Amino acid sequence: MTALLSLVGVEKTYWLSSHQTISALGKTDLEIQDKEFIAIVGPSGCGKTTMLKLVSGLLKPTKGRIMVDGIPLQNSHRQLLGMVFQQPALLPWRNVFDNVLLPCEVKGQDLRKARARAEELLGLVGLKNFIYRNPRELSYGMQQRVSICRALISDPRILLMDEPFAALDAITRFELTRLLLEIWSVKKNTVLFVTHNIQEAVFLADRVVVMTPRPGRIASIIEVPLPRPRTEEHLYEQSFSSCAKTIHQLLGLNAL
Repeated sequence: MTALLSLVGVEKTYWLSSHQTISALGKTDLEIQDKEFIAIVGPSGCGKTTMLKLVSGLLKPTKGRIMVDGIPLQNSHRQLLGMVFQQPALLPWRNVFDNVLLPCEVKGQDLRKARARAEELLGLVGLKNFIYRNPRELSYGMQQRVSICRALISDPRILLMDEPFAALDAITRFELTRLLLEIWSVKKNTVLFVTHNIQEAVFLADRVVVMTPRPGRIASIIEVPLPRPRTEEHLYEQSFSSCAKTIHQLLGLNAL
């Protein structure tokens, strides 16, 4: 079976000057299946965000190739992608509803159908009563919910998430983690989720990709044994602790 997304011998080197380079991502091979939830963890500067940017087409690999459904990544594939950044990056002069609709306007999609999808998504994340508020009237966590809706409005086949909950307090972070699982259970997008939080990665993912320090390479890919749907009860199971401990050890951290 052809993987939905494949990285084949992908490397990325940045040129700092005419004589100086930095290798951000070492040779990387990875296959991701349709509707799979993949978390990527690793030390700062190991190329996690670079990998997402390569998959999104924002950057081009120095070596190797990226394939979507067995076809080399090209501009037309951007229609299949949605992206959530660490910062919500909402337009302050547009209300919640119009911020969510922005990708559809840019892509020239049917706005009548898009409005119905926007209402559905905002209801799903608990913002049905805030659709005409401006971003400044929302908490940071609510703004990030809007950014998730904006990424999903075009019904992307692949959702790229770059530490979207990193700046949130622990309680809000877990609320959004549970919410993301609920949305994924309905939408079944293929997700690449970058995080520094090992517990978050294990709770969310089907597989966890563990990266080495820069130049980042894949140290190991850990299968998460937890069944779905997942609840807080899974956080206290031995299989959860064992999986998290393995990832800690791979990263050279003190085990829990």
